[in-house]
Amino acid sequence: MINPKEIKNQFIEELLGRNIKKVLDLGCGEMLLSKRFLEKGALVKGIDIREPSIIPEGAIFVKGNILKELFEKNCDLVISSLILHFFQKEYALEVLKKMKDSTILGGYNFLILMSKDDSLYNQEKFFPSLEEIKDIYSNWDLIKNLEDETELEEHSGLPKHSHRLIFLIFKKN
Repeated sequence: MINPKEIKNQFIEELLGRNIKKVLDLGCGEMLLSKRFLEKGALVKGIDIREPSIIPEGAIFVKGNILKELFEKNCDLVISSLILHFFQKEYALEVLKKMKDSTILGGYNFLILMSKDDSLYNQEKFFPSLEEIKDIYSNWDLIKNLEDETELEEHSGLPKHSHRLIFLIFKKN
């Protein structure tokens, strides 16, 4: 069993030690993952369908649908945290392609995904296996990954359940 907040922090720490100057945060929410890069002087842009309660000073926020938005080019890091399972597979694959295309050579993609083994699995949505996502990024280096289950939780009016999550950092080579 994992604590997702702790794992997110471990993966962010891994990335903070790298030369990251431009970050694109997809489905950014409150910009919690990208805010740490902003504090280190990176240019940070977040896209989400809902505006954060507070946009961190210096960050750029775009209220929009990531399927329709043009992504920044030449990003050192593109983050996608727990959003792709909301999309049908074909659209999620489109977002992944846009992420990869907007990342510079030597840049990173940080993904947090709900696995095909998640309790909320929906075959019409994007719930990949670890192998499937590795195949999608087969020409990139896998820097770090973890797949595990969360403890039981309640949210969004759902009964107690756990999630099977996949955390990955890929480097474009």
